[in-house]
Amino acid sequence: MQNAGSARTYGAEFEATALPWRGMEVNGSLSLLHAAYSTFMGTQLVNDEPVLVDRSKEGFPQAPKLTFSVGATQTFDLPAGKLSVHADYAYVSSRIFYQDTASPLQPADVQAIYARANELGTVSGYGLLNGRLAMNVADTGLELALWARNIANKRYLNVVSTFYTSFGPAMGFPGAPRIYGVAATYKW
Repeated sequence: MQNAGSARTYGAEFEATALPWRGMEVNGSLSLLHAAYSTFMGTQLVNDEPVLVDRSKEGFPQAPKLTFSVGATQTFDLPAGKLSVHADYAYVSSRIFYQDTASPLQPADVQAIYARANELGTVSGYGLLNGRLAMNVADTGLELALWARNIANKRYLNVVSTFYTSFGPAMGFPGAPRIYGVAATYKW
């Protein structure tokens, strides 16, 4: 294990909320990130001899370049209480969980193994749609709700772990499938 040397990160974040008409709230966020190594030298065994490898061109781990979300909630005042309808969508661009640079002195088949491990160590970008319908029953403190997460049942990995270059396995940990439920809340 060794430190990665030095890196430079910078980015920007934006958040906004709008109330375009009575009962409607729209919010959104956007995050842009640039993360890169300035210097990153590593050692690797080539023919049982340690050699220095420049790893500074590797992608930065767990640093998506783009994330954004948008959501909207419409509330209706009804005789029976307050009805709210909510939907939101959140997106995360691809992220690197594992990357390693093969020494140029390594044979072609070893370099191919490193290249494949780097592919397996990257999670593709994904977006999730969620929703909620709730009724606050007038003068009771009771809220009844129906909710759903990952409405489109998007299949995605949220973490990967790879030992492909050492002893072979690469594992992806799937994100939650579509889930839905009901909720009742009482406030007194």
